[in-house]
Amino acid sequence: DGDYIEAWSRRGRPAGLTERAAMISNGGLHGCAPLRGTAFAVIALAGALLLVGIGADEAPSQVTVFEAKETGQWPTVDELPVVTETHTSAFEEVEKKFAGALGGAFLVFLAFPVLWFNERRQAKMWALFGRAKKIVKVNVSSEKVDSSNEASLVHMKGTTANEMPLKDPQFGVTVSNSAALEREVEMFQWVESSQKEERDDNFGGKTTVTTYSYSQEWTSIAVDSTEFQEAGHDNPKMPCESQVFRADVVSFGAFTLSKSLIFKMSNFTSLSQKELPDQLDVPDRRSAMKEGSKYTTVAPGMPPQIGDVRITFRKVPCGDATVLAVQHNSSFAPLRGDMTVKGGKVVRPQGGDERLLDHNNTSEMLDQVEAQHDKFDIDLDGGGCCACCALVGKVVELNEEVYELAESKESAGAMFKTAQNQQDCLHTALQIVGFLMFFIGWNCIFQLLPAVFRFIPFVGIYIQYFGNFLAWVLSFVLSLFLWCVTVAVAWLAARPLKAAAFLLFAALLIAVPWYLSAMHPQHHYG
Repeated sequence: DGDYIEAWSRRGRPAGLTERAAMISNGGLHGCAPLRGTAFAVIALAGALLLVGIGADEAPSQVTVFEAKETGQWPTVDELPVVTETHTSAFEEVEKKFAGALGGAFLVFLAFPVLWFNERRQAKMWALFGRAKKIVKVNVSSEKVDSSNEASLVHMKGTTANEMPLKDPQFGVTVSNSAALEREVEMFQWVESSQKEERDDNFGGKTTVTTYSYSQEWTSIAVDSTEFQEAGHDNPKMPCESQVFRADVVSFGAFTLSKSLIFKMSNFTSLSQKELPDQLDVPDRRSAMKEGSKYTTVAPGMPPQIGDVRITFRKVPCGDATVLAVQHNSSFAPLRGDMTVKGGKVVRPQGGDERLLDHNNTSEMLDQVEAQHDKFDIDLDGGGCCACCALVGKVVELNEEVYELAESKESAGAMFKTAQNQQDCLHTALQIVGFLMFFIGWNCIFQLLPAVFRFIPFVGIYIQYFGNFLAWVLSFVLSLFLWCVTVAVAWLAARPLKAAAFLLFAALLIAVPWYLSAMHPQHHYG
C-alpha cells in the first residue's frame, strides 16, 4: 500500500497527505500511540480541507486514501488523473491579451471579405439558377448521344454502371458494379483529454490547473502518444489506413460520367456476406475475423486490447441516377456563372476579359473547365484589396456552377431545389462565420483595456470582470452593425430594397440607444 500511495502522490496528489499515509502504512509510527493518534488527526483535517477545495472537480469514480484503505479497493494507475499547475503574473496576462487583440484585429479584417464574397456568391448563384431554369432541356434521353444537345444544359434520368470490379489491393476485397469502395480502419488506442481550471489571485496573476486523463477508445485517426503529458500510455502504429477507391469509368446510358460527377456518388451501403472473405491478414497483427459486416482482431470473448484493429468495408452501388449538367460530347461539364450562353447553348465569348477566351472554340473551353474542376487556382489578381482578401474570395467563390447528380430519378425541379438548398445552407453558414469573426475579433480587442486593471491589487480583477462584460456587449452591437452594413453594400447594386432594409436595421442599432440615452432625465445638483 505504501508504494501505491507514493505512486499516487507523484501523479499530482498533495504530497503532505499521501506521505503521512505512507508513513502509517509502512509502520513508521508503530509503537508510538500519541504520535499515531496525532498523525491520524492531522491527516483527517488535511483530507477534509482537500475534499472541500477540490471535491467539486473530482470525478465520482475517484476515491480518497482513507476510502481506499478502508475498502481495500485501490483505483488502478490508469484511473488516476495527472495534474499540472502553472502560474502567470499580471504582466504576462496583459501580454496574452495584447497578442489576442492583434489576432482579433486580423479576424475583423478578414470578416469583411468573407461576408462580401459570400453575398456576391449568393447574388451570382441567384442569377445563375434563374438563367439555368430558362435554358435547361428536360428529360433528355441518356440512351443515345444527341449531337443537337451539345453545349446545352440537360436534365437526364438513367442508370449508372461500372463493368470493371473495384478491389482493395491490400486485403483483396472486391465489389462489382460500384462507383466506390471504402475501407474504414479503426484502432483501439489511448486518448488523452484535458480539463483546465483558472483561478485569479489578488495581485493580478493567474493559476491554471490542468487535469489530464486517459481513456481507451476506438478511433479511425492515429493518436500520437509521444505527445502525451504522461508516459506509459503507448499507442502502436496503425497497420493500415482508411481509404476510398473510386472507379475510373462509370457509364450513364450512352454517356460517361466525368470524374467530378463520380465523386458526387456517395450513397455508401454495406457489402453483402458473399463479397466479404472470412478473415483478413492484418500486418503486424493477428488475423482479423469477420463479425457481421466488420472485421476485428479482438480475441473471441475477450475485451479489446490496445492495438486491436477493426475494419469495415462499404460500397457505392451503381443504379438509378439523374444528371443536371452541360452535355459535352458523350460526357458532361459544369454550367458556370462566367460562361456566355446564346440560343440556349454555352459558347466561347467573343470579347471581354474572361479567362475562357484562352480557348479556340467551345469544345476546348468545356474540356478545360472539366479538367480544372475542383482544382484551386492560385491566381489572386482581380479580387479584393490585397492578396489576403483575394485568397478569401477564391475560397468562398469556389465552384459557382450548376453541376448536379442525384442517386435516384428526380425531376428537373427537384434537382434545382436541391442545388438551391445547398447554396442557401452554405450562404447561411458563411454569414454566421462572418458575424462570429467580427464578434470574436472585437471582443479580443476590447478586452485589452480591462486587462490593464489587473495591476491594481485585490480590486483589479473585479474591474476587469466588469470591463469584459461591457466589452462583450459592445462587441455584439458593433459586430451586428458592421455585419448589416457589409451585407447591405454587397447587395446595393443587385437588390437595392434588400440593401436598404439592412441599412435601416443598422441605423436603428445606433439610433435607438442614442435616443434612449437622450430621453433619460438628467439630474442636476447645486
